[in-house]
Amino acid sequence: MRKLAALVLLGYLVLLGVAMGWQDKLIFFPTRGGRVTGPGRDLQLKAADGVELHARYIEQPGARHTLLFLHGNAGNLAGRSYQLQQLAAAGAHVLALDYRGYGVSQGQPSEAGVYSDALAAYAWATAHTPAARVVLLGESLGGGPACELAATREVAGLILLSTFTSIADMAARQFPWLPVRYLVRTRFDNLQKIAKVRAPKLFIHSRGDELIPFEMATRLFEAAPDPKRALWLDHPGHNETFALEAERVVLSIRAFLNSLPAS
Repeated sequence: MRKLAALVLLGYLVLLGVAMGWQDKLIFFPTRGGRVTGPGRDLQLKAADGVELHARYIEQPGARHTLLFLHGNAGNLAGRSYQLQQLAAAGAHVLALDYRGYGVSQGQPSEAGVYSDALAAYAWATAHTPAARVVLLGESLGGGPACELAATREVAGLILLSTFTSIADMAARQFPWLPVRYLVRTRFDNLQKIAKVRAPKLFIHSRGDELIPFEMATRLFEAAPDPKRALWLDHPGHNETFALEAERVVLSIRAFLNSLPAS
């Protein structure tokens, strides 16, 4: 029995070590290569540490706002070509970023790296549009850099689409038998940051999200100061929002943009 207990303990420690040592590989699932299709033009940006990044810009004649889109943890912009076209239909210029390690961007993703990449995209956006007209849209993991920017930089608004409260909460949900809350290095603590965001906010989440529970969205909403609004959907899974509810999402984003103060 002692040998069995020792083996179980050893296996547990090995599993714990693997989970902690490979955190980034359990969080980021980039797809390399690919080409964005549809309207718009490609941009080459550079992060503060010199990493070269790919972005896509769709200009909308007469638009007042620029929507800075920060995507989720899997795939790349090429796989979101349809989604970018839908976002442009909301009536804003769209600037979409592939983080380091995604698409044709250089480097390897990390929390600090993603923050740096988002800041590079924000710098480009504010060089072409006043900061008071830049609206951030964070999808899933993209809510992390979106919350970071919104809490530390001037923005017109923040939209969180299918976003979690923190990586610690997600890790505890995925690995309930491990003490991951105390060991994760990657934080993306959106719940703590959302309380600092004074700009208007729009939350979009589905009760049918099988990956990021709806309860996380309501916790974020409750922690956020006014002004804020929400679009709660009933059926789409985590990756089905634009496939099943594109019209409602686009109309909600358009209404949110139109509600922002003139600047």
